[in-house]
Amino acid sequence: MPKKILAVVRTRLYYATRRGDLQEMREILDYAQARGLTDSEYGFPRKVYAPPQIKFKFFAKTRRNPVHVAAYHGNIRALELLEEYGFDMTVLDKYNSVHFSTGSLFWYFARIFVRRPSNSLENTTVSIFQTTLMTPLHCAVSTGQVDTVRWLLSHGACPNTLAQASFRSNRVPPLFLAEHAEIARELLIHGADPLVIPDPGFMNIMTPLQLAYVGGNYAVAQELEEWGGDFALTPFHLAAARNNVLAVRKFIAGKTDTDCLGEMGYVGVNRRTPLHWAAISGATEAVD
Repeated sequence: MPKKILAVVRTRLYYATRRGDLQEMREILDYAQARGLTDSEYGFPRKVYAPPQIKFKFFAKTRRNPVHVAAYHGNIRALELLEEYGFDMTVLDKYNSVHFSTGSLFWYFARIFVRRPSNSLENTTVSIFQTTLMTPLHCAVSTGQVDTVRWLLSHGACPNTLAQASFRSNRVPPLFLAEHAEIARELLIHGADPLVIPDPGFMNIMTPLQLAYVGGNYAVAQELEEWGGDFALTPFHLAAARNNVLAVRKFIAGKTDTDCLGEMGYVGVNRRTPLHWAAISGATEAVD
């Protein structure tokens, strides 16, 4: 019987949050406490809304976490209520309303060599073979909820958490979803890495600045430049920015020029060396 009650509570809470009905949300949460669902046996809400697992690399079942719903719609009062009752503001969940478009960049560059199939994923709203687990911060950033982004960051949300996904192209931090300069600024103020390359050597080989330029979002691009953003340059630059001292030592041992600015005549926006990248990213060990 408690499991049936738990299922009803989860369903009602999800829809109450989507409607923004704070009174009903509180009533449901009080009811869950009164029925003992917060006991260790059932673990409401932390255990109930634990991150789902991606199975067979493609499939995951959403927990229908109300935190993601509230963040997506920018409902700070709902987030405050959920936090009051013990909900995690940083947990991952599958939320289909958020669309990650960064994967289309592969086709942006590959279209010269490969004809894009007419039935590709870009033309499909939902694919059963596409699963992305994201944080509430991803949700808020994707819908341009500036105040909500600020609230989440002030309540412990990490701006550098990568989404987990069946497709490598979706494994990005919230900064890659920012379409407003003010949101990008908030993320950067709270420690988002302007030089991050989410998936070097595979799908996401761009920095946020490159993505902003490709998308024609010059307001975000300007903000990123002011915070030290640049184009992806060399593996040496990446190792320095990631504070990967072992890799840095290998490059130096291999007599790689420590003052290199890029390769094949490409030197980025500000002609930066690996030392610049390490300093911008706060990679103190690599700097030393």
